[in-house]
Amino acid sequence: MSKIERAIERLARERKDRETRDAALRDPASEPTPVVVVAGEQANKASASPRPHPVPHPAEAGSDSPPGTLNMDKSLVAHHAPMSSCREDFRRIQVALHRASQTKPCRVILVTSSIRNEGKSTTAMNLAITICQEMARSVVVVDADMRRPSVGQLIGVKPKKGLADLLESRNGKCLDDIIVQTPVPHLSIVPTPLAQANPAELVNTETMKRIISELRERFSFVIIDSPPLLPVPDATILAKHVDGVILVVEACRTKKQAVVKALEHLHGAPVLGFILNKGEVAIPRKSYDAYGRYAGYYRTSAPIEEARTT
Repeated sequence: MSKIERAIERLARERKDRETRDAALRDPASEPTPVVVVAGEQANKASASPRPHPVPHPAEAGSDSPPGTLNMDKSLVAHHAPMSSCREDFRRIQVALHRASQTKPCRVILVTSSIRNEGKSTTAMNLAITICQEMARSVVVVDADMRRPSVGQLIGVKPKKGLADLLESRNGKCLDDIIVQTPVPHLSIVPTPLAQANPAELVNTETMKRIISELRERFSFVIIDSPPLLPVPDATILAKHVDGVILVVEACRTKKQAVVKALEHLHGAPVLGFILNKGEVAIPRKSYDAYGRYAGYYRTSAPIEEARTT
């Protein structure tokens, strides 16, 4: 039995125990709570069973949005529903990351997935918002998914320039020109307004490395949202420049084989853990080439208009 299978079975057992204890308190109409594994050791090298932490489903978001933030996507539960159980779940992840940072650098984090639509972008944004709220520390989210950018849309801003402008040195842009302050205190973003035709080439440059280094100096935390690992090489390239990687996995959809292949694509990069998102703690065992269906959206040579399709 592989480490991933053992971790999943352990999560399922602990989830069952938790459901038994909390049955009287749970709202029957709520969605099942997914689970995150944030390992104390690198997840791809861990010898001990990781601890589970619940992760929110966006559908549980409330409607008690603070004034001036109505354009922010409702999936950002950490902001729109600060008293919800979803928000508390992200706080647990933030605490786990804070503890991990006590023993090794954990300030520049890549959030990615094996395949498309596993919730990596909303996870990255909710985690960033929670860090801002709980620690009052400066955080910048970099939209490095230049094939299907979404960070600006999630936070409710429409910038005209972004990461690609700086990477391609358009019009003499500097980092200050593309950093956008958000309605959330302490939170900034480096957006990507439009999909790009050559994203892998853009991130595989000394300029990208320098941008990450400069953001590390300016902000307490840098969270990078990247494309999924299996269809395209972007996340593999970016993983070389970060302190740790969080892999978002959609339960009941993403196959174990896809997760194993995704870890192989990281080439030994420090994996902080897995987030099992969107449902019950179970990964179907029947094999299928899930990520192949989405290669058209994430292939290196994807036309710009097709890459922007949601």
